[in-house]
Amino acid sequence: MDDQLMCGGISCGAITLFQEATDYRGPERREHRRYPRSIAVNVQPSDPRQNGFARPFVAVTREVSRSGLSYISSTKADFERIAISLKDDASRMVVCRVCECNLVQNSESEKTYLTSVEFLYERHV
Repeated sequence: MDDQLMCGGISCGAITLFQEATDYRGPERREHRRYPRSIAVNVQPSDPRQNGFARPFVAVTREVSRSGLSYISSTKADFERIAISLKDDASRMVVCRVCECNLVQNSESEKTYLTSVEFLYERHV
């Protein structure tokens, strides 16, 4: 792994996914326009046992819109809700509904997932 460049805990081989986001030229299918943005965020999965949120992991956004975003991470989103905050400022979080999670890269050493979420409400910590 020493010779593999890492970007926020995600191999830079997944960075081509960011480029593909800007390559789409078809009709817009979403209610709100999507903007390609690469921002490090903390993602906290919901934890129904504790009636709150579990320990965060770091992800990198791929696209952001007025109603949601998609992020890339090595963690499969097998949960219904998450709280997202900027990696550098966890004082403000946005609670989101997980809409979809797809495996986009599967190598021997790493799996990478693209997860799409819908913003629900903001929460101050």
